[in-house]
Amino acid sequence: MSSSTWAAEASLRRSYNPFRLLARWLGNVPIADPVDRRNAPMTQVLLLIFCIGTPLLSIPRWVMLMHGVMPIDYLIEGITLVSTLVPLTSLVLLRRGRFKLAIGLFLAMSLALMGLSYGLTGLDEELHVQVTHVFPIVLGGLLLNRRALWLILLALLGILGLGAAVDIMHDASGSHGPHIVTFLRSGIGFAVVAVILDRAVSALRETLSLANRRGEELQHMRHALEQEIIEKERSQSMLVQSQKIEAVGRVSSGLAHDFNNILGVIMGYASRPDAIDKHKVAVDSLDGIKLAAQRGALAVRRILSLGRIEQNASEVFNIHAAIEDMLPLIQQIFGKRIELRAQISEQALLVRLNRVEFELALLNIATNARDAMPDGGVFSLKTDARDGQVVLTLADNGTGMAAETLDRLFEPFYTTKPNYLGSGIGLAVVKRFVDEAAGHIEVTSEPGHGTTLNLVLPLANEAQQLVAPASVLGLNLLLVEDDETLRTLLADALRSAGAHVLAAGNRQDAIRLAQRAETLDLLISDFHLPDGTGGDVLEQVGKLHPKMRFLLISTNETLKTTFSAAHPAIQVLAKPFAPLKLVATVASMAGIKPT
Repeated sequence: MSSSTWAAEASLRRSYNPFRLLARWLGNVPIADPVDRRNAPMTQVLLLIFCIGTPLLSIPRWVMLMHGVMPIDYLIEGITLVSTLVPLTSLVLLRRGRFKLAIGLFLAMSLALMGLSYGLTGLDEELHVQVTHVFPIVLGGLLLNRRALWLILLALLGILGLGAAVDIMHDASGSHGPHIVTFLRSGIGFAVVAVILDRAVSALRETLSLANRRGEELQHMRHALEQEIIEKERSQSMLVQSQKIEAVGRVSSGLAHDFNNILGVIMGYASRPDAIDKHKVAVDSLDGIKLAAQRGALAVRRILSLGRIEQNASEVFNIHAAIEDMLPLIQQIFGKRIELRAQISEQALLVRLNRVEFELALLNIATNARDAMPDGGVFSLKTDARDGQVVLTLADNGTGMAAETLDRLFEPFYTTKPNYLGSGIGLAVVKRFVDEAAGHIEVTSEPGHGTTLNLVLPLANEAQQLVAPASVLGLNLLLVEDDETLRTLLADALRSAGAHVLAAGNRQDAIRLAQRAETLDLLISDFHLPDGTGGDVLEQVGKLHPKMRFLLISTNETLKTTFSAAHPAIQVLAKPFAPLKLVATVASMAGIKPT
């Protein structure tokens, strides 16, 4: 048998599957309301059960009637006939799209039969099957509406009252109390079911209605937005898409390459077996891990800073000290095949720059120099002061650059390296940093003769002074950070510096701690929290402690502009950072001088 013949026969078998045919028949009803249309198949099954089940259950009785075993009871036979014809009529109405009328007729029959039964036997005789009498309430509440639900409840209470009256009339002792208690107990039970069902169904229908309206609105909005985008960007969509793909590919490959190296360094230092027994080896390993982490943080900043407008975080610092701090990290980038020569004077040269961006510039230039010396070489670094400026000279004896490459050196995403080595954004970041610092870059390079970059930066004027190391001794702080490990690390650093720290992992815990605290000098909060944002914490805790200052922790430093108008005391500290950086920032905000 060929595969096509087998597939055709399988399709034929599926098309004649009785269950599939029944499901298709049940779902094919002309009902407009989506909720009623969804309930129609199961309702039809219920009506079919009554139409077929009632005559089937009557067969044994009819057999006995035919053999004269028992006399005919016209009341029972009438009830059987009604219990068959009314569901059948309801089914026909439902198949014609009269859903509400079909359910109403079926429920009216059920209540009438229940009233007849209670009127004949009384309330006490019906208690053992009373749980089934909740059925009309459930069916009316789910399939009809609130009005029908409460009307059915009233009808049931009337039927219960009828049954209780019958019991009282047939009670020879004349005691009415037990029958009234039974009536009240049954009525309250039915009422509780009705209230619960009413609340649940109302909430469900409201939610469904709201979701449907919202879905329609979103559908219209999406369609309008799609049309707008198509009209506005049709002429250049292919060009923009190709540029995005190229940029993402370059950035991701370069970043993946950098982080693979960083993770390799960290894993290598962390798994050194001799670090357990040798103190110096352990200290060296920790230093190596710290440098690798700094390198990873700078790599992330290199990506974020390219297209982000950050707040100016300039500070006055000694450029020689900053370079000295970066030399171990630069040497780690070079490895053993490149010699690092640094001529750093002991004389302090003060500059007012964004220190993080300055360190990032050094890292980017060093990385490019390394890639330009694949077989090893020499990288030299020296500084010189002239005419109120500091000239930082960085030179390598690598492959150099041709004129056409030199012309596009600072163009974002331009690179001559393989995709797995470069993203083309490093020197663009350097150029932006130098321009924002009111400086300029001088570049000389020739193929085969290496490259020299002179970063010319302004010195700090006499009015600008270095800020002395600060202390947070005695400050009352509230720290909110959802990452438990980072929260513990930062809290320990602040406590070691002399601060009193309350630590919370989410917005609600922070508010509870703030309510119990007598005074808070400063609130430190991550912007992204599990149950809100740092802005939410600021708004609620600020009402409890109006004189408190606020430090927001986030990768997005532009958040300061969002809150600065309403809260002038707010500051933003960009992640990632060392705990000592947090301590210094907190002390600076509080205006505490060293003791």
